[in-house]
Amino acid sequence: MGVISTLTNMYQTCIDTCVKCAQACRECLMIDLKEDDVADRTKCICILNECERMCCFTAEIMTMVGQSAKAQCDLCADVCEMAAEECEKFKDTHTMKCVNVLRDCADECRKMAAE
Repeated sequence: MGVISTLTNMYQTCIDTCVKCAQACRECLMIDLKEDDVADRTKCICILNECERMCCFTAEIMTMVGQSAKAQCDLCADVCEMAAEECEKFKDTHTMKCVNVLRDCADECRKMAAE
């Protein structure tokens, strides 16, 4: 259900999932920046940053009920999947939690793109 209307109802689950994923990406990359092996995590940090921005933008487009929302969801799913693949290289707890959120977002975005 939308915040003040029903305009975004069809997107709401995906909006919520994208916002959650953006938060997980930001939290994960902030932790990664403090890891001893931060140099090894550079690619992971970069894709997490990209994914965080992509998820935020995708949520915004859905909130606008934009004409490109489904295409944007499809692109967001691709970026989430790329981020999950990169993050899986690091087996620590916070990263694996992030991988789960990334995969959930990719799945939800794919569902929305297919509707």
